[in-house]
Amino acid sequence: MNIEDLKNNPELNINVIELLMNVHSTNLMNSYYLKAILEKQIQIIKLQKGETGQELNSSVQAEIDLLDKKFSKWLKEDFISDVSKFSKD
Repeated sequence: MNIEDLKNNPELNINVIELLMNVHSTNLMNSYYLKAILEKQIQIIKLQKGETGQELNSSVQAEIDLLDKKFSKWLKEDFISDVSKFSKD
């Protein structure tokens, strides 16, 4: 069975909006968990280097901001690639 068989099956009742929202909310939750883990890892590294207090908070935030920019760039590149790959031209 392939995707075309599934799409043409009248017995297949999928609420696409509900499915997409479920996938999206799961992705968001995973993103929140990963960001929290990443922040803790950066804090541990900075603490090992002797940073504390406001210096630690600023350093961790700067590192997170840098990673957010990098990940946003990757997301944009991947999204453009996926749209191109899946377009019906």
